[in-house]
Order: sequence, then C-alpha cells, then structure tokens
Amino acid sequence: MMRIKEYLKPENLDKAYTALKESPNNEIIAGALFIRLTSKEINTAIDLSECGLRFINEHKDRVEVGAMTSYLDIIQSDCFDTPVLKTVKDALSEIMGIAFQNMATVGGTIYPAYPFSDLITVLMPLNCWVKLYKKDPVRLSEFIEKKQDGREILEKIIILKGSGKNAFRSFRKTSQDFSVLNLSVAVEHGDCKIAVGARPSVAQYAKSAMQFISGGKVNESIIEKTAEIACQEISFFSDIKASQQYRKHICNVLLKDALREVFV
Repeated sequence: MMRIKEYLKPENLDKAYTALKESPNNEIIAGALFIRLTSKEINTAIDLSECGLRFINEHKDRVEVGAMTSYLDIIQSDCFDTPVLKTVKDALSEIMGIAFQNMATVGGTIYPAYPFSDLITVLMPLNCWVKLYKKDPVRLSEFIEKKQDGREILEKIIILKGSGKNAFRSFRKTSQDFSVLNLSVAVEHGDCKIAVGARPSVAQYAKSAMQFISGGKVNESIIEKTAEIACQEISFFSDIKASQQYRKHICNVLLKDALREVFV
C-alpha cells in the first residue's frame, strides 16, 4: 500500500521541479493509476495538475501534447484526426473504458516507460520527441532506452505530422485488459519503422526487419519474410498473461496484417 506523508500542488513547473529535487523520496503524481498500486513510502507527492501541462497545441508541422493530458483528451481532440495521428487516437480508444482514459496521462505513461503501454508503442515509429523540463527534446526511442531516475519532469511530447501511413495492432484477452502484445508500423518515403511492445517488456524496434523491408518493392513474400525476421530478433518472455511462444506467434500474425495495411 502506498503511503504519502505530504501533498503539494505547485502552481508552476519551477516550484514543482524545486520540490522534486529536495528529496529522493519526493514523487511526481500524474494520473496515479499505477503508482497507487505500489508500496512506496513517498515523502512529498507533487501534483502537477496546476502547472499548465494539460494541453494539445496544433502547429503547421507538429502537434504538442502536455504531460498531464489524458488519453480521453487525445481521443476527443480534432488535432489527431489526420491520417497519421488518427492511429494514436484509435489505439488509445481501445484501452479500458472512459473512466480509465480520463485519468491516465501522457506523461504518467511515457516517463516510467510502462512495458504494457499501447501509447509508447504507437508513438515509437512516428517522429515523436520527448521534452523534459529544462532539457532539450530527445527522440522517444532514445528516451525509452535511457532509464529515467525519477528526478526529472516530463513537460510535453512533440509529434511531427508527417505524410506517411501507419498501423497499430494489439491483442488483449478482454476489452478491459492490457495488451498481451502490441505493435505499430509506420512508413514514409519508403522508410519503414516497426515497434513491438508488451513483450511483456517495453516497446523496441525490429531493426533488422525494418532494414529488410525499407526502400524496395513490397509484396506478400517480402511481408512474410519481414515478419519472420522481426519475430527472430525481438525478445519475447513469458508471464502470467502469455507464454514466450504465444507472444511470438501473435507478433507474426499481427505484424503481417499491419504491414499489409501500410504497403498493399
């Protein structure tokens, strides 16, 4: 059971950042859907809801999404109705129900890099950047690879609109469950990116498969081979939800389906 000694709701990011740095036992609170399930002893819980981080701002070439933006905010936003970004909206629409979607936040999912995250997986193949407070933006894939120490504040993500095609697939046992496996594919100017998540580890690129399919003419034979390569290079593991082999089989089926959507 999580225990909190003090609760703080700062009115700006600077005060929140200062409070976070005061003690290693101080924690940022976002949607609190997952941290509440832990047994952490938190000295000061820092609520970012008054820091102006709940926003979706559309620009000519990009969309910026604040860390406290909920899944439901994205689902209901017209900014995500473009051919590329609609996949993000569709992926989040499949997660749990409206109550969950209204509480889960972008920053609360991406910063801790939850391995079951559909959001991380659908964003990985896109041109997505993560902006930490007082830091320069970094690509989402680089951010995920570098384990965070919990001493920074995610300010926003930046998604470049692009002009390609993408597809997201997930498999879950029930509509109210997390994904047993998820994957996303994006192709632009012949360059293909493939991310596989809920393995049950956090999403990773299928780099050999990406290199194999990019740049050339794609037919059913190429799609079959790409899925085979991806399943060989991606690491799958067993847990209470599914076995290693089951996840590998699902990946093969879902990836071929996603590749057909973007190439055929």
